Amino acid sequence: MNAFEIWTSEGFTGLEAAQYGWITLLRRARGHRLLHSEMRSWQHKARREAQRAGRWTSGRLDHVLEVMGGKVPTRPTLQPVVRRTTLRDTLSLPASKSDLPGIYRLLFRIAPVEDRRFLVGRDQELAGLEQALKDWESGAFAACLVVGARGSGKTSLLNCAASDAFAGHALIRGEFGERAIYREKIDDFLRDLLGLAACADLEEAFAAERRILMIEECERIYLRKVDGFAGARYLAHLIQRTARTTLWVIVMNDKAFRVLDAGTQLSRVFSHRINAMNVSRGDLESAILERHRLSGLRLQFAPPPAGDPRVSRAKQWMGLQESPQTLFFDSLFQQSEGVFRSAFEFWLSSIERVEGETVRIRQPLDPAFSRFRSELAQEDHFTLLAIQEHGSLSQHELAEVLCETHEGSRSRLDRLFALGLIESDPEHAGVRVRPEAQRFTNDLLRRANLT
Repeated sequence: MNAFEIWTSEGFTGLEAAQYGWITLLRRARGHRLLHSEMRSWQHKARREAQRAGRWTSGRLDHVLEVMGGKVPTRPTLQPVVRRTTLRDTLSLPASKSDLPGIYRLLFRIAPVEDRRFLVGRDQELAGLEQALKDWESGAFAACLVVGARGSGKTSLLNCAASDAFAGHALIRGEFGERAIYREKIDDFLRDLLGLAACADLEEAFAAERRILMIEECERIYLRKVDGFAGARYLAHLIQRTARTTLWVIVMNDKAFRVLDAGTQLSRVFSHRINAMNVSRGDLESAILERHRLSGLRLQFAPPPAGDPRVSRAKQWMGLQESPQTLFFDSLFQQSEGVFRSAFEFWLSSIERVEGETVRIRQPLDPAFSRFRSELAQEDHFTLLAIQEHGSLSQHELAEVLCETHEGSRSRLDRLFALGLIESDPEHAGVRVRPEAQRFTNDLLRRANLT
């Protein structure tokens, strides 16, 4: 009852102060209540701060004594269970996307597009291919090299060019499914692509007909080892000799191009190089929202949590706080590095739930990679670099590149599988770096001065 009476008295004092003002209340006879309330509040705060300082001082003193060996620690120094960190734990990726509607999984499937409406941010690249076609038709030398990161949309660009700029021309498309690092392998591939007999002369076949020849996955024409660039040199000479009748469009990833250009000066062969690299943040947002609109579902972005570093009181007070949608796509662009495939993976992973006709999107927090980086040794860095440079590598090819035993390569690949950094290539033999691991891998290699 005494405590209740004190609370009631202080509550009425606060109401009177709000109504008449603190100065006016102090002048009245009941003003001592206000002073009494403030004194109690100050005493409580002082007592609380003194207790906190005492606990902190006692904790520091105990820690010093434990370090110097004068006191036995009150708690075990080692954790009872230590679990290895994986990429999925670091990125907080869901285990499955099976709860998404079928139409949604279809719209965001990781596959090249053929509809020009879905080709976003590639107008300049298409214009470059059209310019090369005009030069070739006028009789000038023309050969195209399309370079881009894995999953950046190179195949989508070629699909739209085939149905638009290159329509009406004899067009043959193919890709290297197996590694072809010697002349004989490349000749067999080209004869099969052109439908020629095994003994047919390739240069005569090229001279007999004008055509456009698109070849993808050209990172498979070399292996980074001694005598592993013979196939790349042979193909470069063949392009030079047949460019009068054949418009070559060679496609490879950016890391393979840097290796081949350093080893064979590949860039000197081509008249046009199309850098289909990362798209802008606006283009990436437009590509995702355009696909979402076709699903007919509503979209709701969750606000960022209170502890998010992107949220500050100063911005909120000044009215500069950005919308949850803007914050989400800023983070998505940073984490995917502007690569379509990685962005789609992160978009699907950010779907918190689907309720009725509304898709709720959680905010993707910037992952803390520092702890995960400590799981990898120097040989892991070189393994990831070799896989990126070649698109994908088998266990035996990796052993050749790193000049080690097959058992050593297999053991390291198994460990990278367990960490969630690599996966089996769904279209080719060997393993590749997982799309959602590209940002971490690129950052890891940059820190080690390997890119």
